[in-house]
Amino acid sequence: MPTIDSHQMELVRTYPGEAEEWFCPTCGRRFLLYWPPNYARQILVQGDASAAHSGGKDGVRPNPPKVNPD
Repeated sequence: MPTIDSHQMELVRTYPGEAEEWFCPTCGRRFLLYWPPNYARQILVQGDASAAHSGGKDGVRPNPPKVNPD
């Protein structure tokens, strides 16, 4: 069964207007995240799109996602 890489995102900075910039030190993925009510994600650098990316803030770190490739 193929495995899917799991990468941890890091919060780089928070911009006025509720946008957050996140970065993956493993593959270079970088995006802006906007929270509700105008939720959106704007990819700045694609990085490894096949990897499962997760992250947390305020000391919370989720377990890596469990992904079934089937």
